[in-house]
Amino acid sequence: MVDNSDLELPRFAIELRSPLSDVPLHLHGRPYENKFVINSKNSLGSWGNEETAMAPSLHPGDKISLAITCSRESLQVSII
Repeated sequence: MVDNSDLELPRFAIELRSPLSDVPLHLHGRPYENKFVINSKNSLGSWGNEETAMAPSLHPGDKISLAITCSRESLQVSII
């Protein structure tokens, strides 16, 4: 385990929220690890199971586009 608390590592987070304080989608980009962490949180404050996905090589200042497709059963996130 690496403690990055003292380092200024580039990262970002995107959250889709509902009026009930749910977070149906939490997407945390970690370019220094070439991955995204994907999760959700219910209105009781409980986080779901964390999933990770490999990301293309990202660097500070890069521009990316995300496409988020929603259905009743799932959310699909694509990097364009």
